[in-house]
Parts: sequence; C-alpha cells; structure tokens
Amino acid sequence: MPSVDRNWVEAVAQSLGYKSPTEIPGITANSKAVKPGWVFVAVKGSKVDGHSFIPDAIAAGAGLLIVETEFPGDARVRGVYQGVPYLRVANSRLALAHLSWANYDHPTDKFALVGITGTDGKTSSAQLTLSGLQACGHTTGSVGTITYDIDKAKEPASLTTPGPEILAPLFKRMVDAGVQTAVMEVSSHGLALNRVYGCNFRCVVFTNITRDHLDFHGSSKEYANAKLLLFSEVIANNPDTLGAVVNQDDPLYQRIVDVCPVPVVGFSLNLDSAAAIAPIKVHYGLDGIKGTLRTPWGNVSIDSKLIGKNNLKNIMTAIGVGGVLGHDITRFAVGVCQLDRIPGRLEAVSGKRNVNVFVDFAHTPDAITGVLSILKELAPNHPITAVFGAGGSRDAGKRPLMGRAAALLASKVVVTSDNPRAEDAKAIAAQIVAGIDELKEQGIATGEVIVETDRRLAIKLAIETAEDGEVIVILGKGHETTQDFGTRVIHFSDVEVAKEYLDS
Repeated sequence: MPSVDRNWVEAVAQSLGYKSPTEIPGITANSKAVKPGWVFVAVKGSKVDGHSFIPDAIAAGAGLLIVETEFPGDARVRGVYQGVPYLRVANSRLALAHLSWANYDHPTDKFALVGITGTDGKTSSAQLTLSGLQACGHTTGSVGTITYDIDKAKEPASLTTPGPEILAPLFKRMVDAGVQTAVMEVSSHGLALNRVYGCNFRCVVFTNITRDHLDFHGSSKEYANAKLLLFSEVIANNPDTLGAVVNQDDPLYQRIVDVCPVPVVGFSLNLDSAAAIAPIKVHYGLDGIKGTLRTPWGNVSIDSKLIGKNNLKNIMTAIGVGGVLGHDITRFAVGVCQLDRIPGRLEAVSGKRNVNVFVDFAHTPDAITGVLSILKELAPNHPITAVFGAGGSRDAGKRPLMGRAAALLASKVVVTSDNPRAEDAKAIAAQIVAGIDELKEQGIATGEVIVETDRRLAIKLAIETAEDGEVIVILGKGHETTQDFGTRVIHFSDVEVAKEYLDS
C-alpha cells in the first residue's frame, strides 16, 4: 500500500487530471458536504464509520473515494467502485490531512507555526507567546480552546485542535492576512486522530502531563504516547522545525528528549535547576510575579500581574518560544509581561465584597492541586473555598481524585455541577464526595463539605457565606460561557455569576 505523503498527494491530483493538488475542487470527510468532483475521504470514527456513507458521496457527485476498507471481492489498492475511482490507504485520516494541506498549497510553509501540547497551560502559554510576538511587531494568528484568531479578528473555537479540512483553509486565510507567526494548541485528540500531520511547525512545546481524557485514550500510557507523537512523528517530517521547548520538571521530559529530532530547550521552576531556562530569583504575590530568569539568550527581568508558579512556568514557556524563533529576548519578555489577564486561568473577579475570587479552568486532580497550592502559598492566613464539579460523559475515574485534591488543601469544598451532559449531576457529585469521605474517615480532611448541584446557587452560597479576605476559587469551566445538560445548553459564565454576587 503506498505511503501517504506529499508525493502521494501529487499523484492523486494527477490521477484526477489536475496539474496540482490546489486545483482539486474540494476535499471532505463529510458526505453531506460533497459536491461534484470533490474527493470524499471515508474515515472510521469512534461512533460512525464514514465508509457507510460512500453511497451518499457517490450520489452527490464525488470524483474520487479514499477508503481503508476493501470493497466486496475487490482488494485492490486502486480501482473503480460504482463508476467512481477509488484509492485504498492504510490510514484515511492521514490521507485527509495530507490532501487538505496540499489542496490549500501547504499554508504552514509560509509562516512560522508554533505547536503547544500538554495537559495544563496550553492556553495560557499560547496567549503569553502571542503577546510577546506582538510586542516584537509580528502579525499573529492562533488556534486554541477559546477562539481562532487571524490578526485582530476572532471567531469562536469549535475544537481545541480541529480537523485538517478546517485547519487548512483557516491557515490559508492567515497567509492571505499577512500573518507572520501563528500559535496552535495541539490536543492529544488532535495528535491521535492525525489532525496536525502535515503541519510544518517551526517550534513545538510541551507544558506537562497529568491524568486527563482517559475516556478517549483508555490509559495514562496511551495518553502520554499521544502527546509524544508531536515530537517523535509529526515534526520528523518538518524541514523547518528549529527546536522544542519542554518542561524539564515533568517525568515525560527525558522521553521527549530521546525521541525529538531537534534541539530541546528545557525550562524549570526550580531555583537550583540546571535547565536552560530557570528563575535566578523570583517573588510571588497576589499582585503578580517579579524576578529574573536565566535563558540561553541572556537574563531577562519579569514583572507580571499574573499570579502563581504555574504562570511563571507559562511565562518561561513563552520566552522559550521567543528565543527559539530568534526574537530579541528582552523585547519579547516585556511583551509577555504586558498580558495581565488570561480568561479563566486564575482570573481574578473583583466586586464590592471583601472577598478574593478567582476563576480557573482546572478540571483534573493535579490541576486542582496546583491551583489550590498556589493560592494557599499566596494567602496563608486566609481560608480557601473551592467550588467545582466534574464533566459528565467523561473520565469518571478522576472524580473521587478531584474531591481528594480539593479536600486536602481547601478549608471548605462546595461540590456542584460542571457540564453534566447526559449524566445525573447528583450522581457525579456523589462520586466526588466519595473521594473526600475516604480522607475524612482517615482523619486527613476536616473541612466543611457542601453539595449544591445548581452551579449558580453554589457560587452564590460560597460568596455570601465568605469571611472578609477569604479566597474563593471556582474551578472547572474557566473561560466557558455555556453549561451543557445534554438535552439543552444554557448561557453560563463563572466570571459573570461571581461578579453578580460580589456586587449584590
């Protein structure tokens, strides 16, 4: 079976009578989108097999079928099925990626693309990197959890890492808008499903890895293997990749170094670390981070209004990218520190009440531990209340672990709903509380636990019963502005609701 790469794509175009893949009228994996002459790529999904829609694609006028499955009695690599030519490949997702990039003339060859993967910190690191790039005079684009940006134009994000049939035209629009550098959050789903194969990354980044998305990957091992693909396989075919910026404090660091074909720049939060990027001195406060960082491009001063060690890590990540891409590191660092707010990432919400409220996207046990540890260190003399739930129709095994993480560090825990989706919010809350109860039985956790599955009422309760100076952190949804109940989706913003009750 032929190897799916750029040469294969050229051959596909020629087989259809085109001089170049850019002349192909369209490529899609959605049979409903097929138009006369288009290429239909039959992709096997977790719930639906695209091969079952081949008759619909033919009826719509598909000019070529890309398939994985043999037709009855026909095991050839190429042939004709019901009057339409087909090509059989080992991996149709990979074929879809390469065809899509070629159809739009490989747009990521025409600007610097940065790919950021990891469980936590992708969005923050991406936003900080963009701020640094803009300070250096670059026109930027981004693909992330919150929005897709082309220069100053923003549109809502559908997926953190959408498929290549969406990414390719999006990146072509960036080329047309004069984008010089773009930053993309690369999810484990996107890597496992071949969505970014064919992207030409100039720099790749790894933030960290903790338990997440096991409902999709099945195990922590497979989740880690998916993250590694960015370094071991995707950039292996990238001729322009300059380097990787990698969290040296993470256990996956050495595995990345072992498989990565380009130079790795490590960063560490530890003052005594030998990492290429590390703090020489640093001060953390509720008013921000100040200090000096050592980098391979010279020492840089940091004065940021963002709070906590996690944000210093994100700042170091961004500065690493700036250095690898060859920017003036002092100018870049000033730009990084100009970003004083990242939606839903330890975002401070102020109001009339004397209560310190933060909203954060943390939705894994380790992320909850990280956020609460930061706040406990910054406000050691104030009680901390954690308000959170867990998403429905996702990894249920992490729910009691989330409860344990919160109960170990918070003075009070308010268990509520997140996006319950098709599940019963009360049942999800019970699984969270079960983890807390285990600690209580052992005498480890002693704080108050309240269950209120109405998220609005839970936030109201936490704020209205808070002491002066108390710290409240609302976890799990961060920047999101909706709540998903399976059969209905409502507008809901943790920031807006918190602000409402802080001012009431």
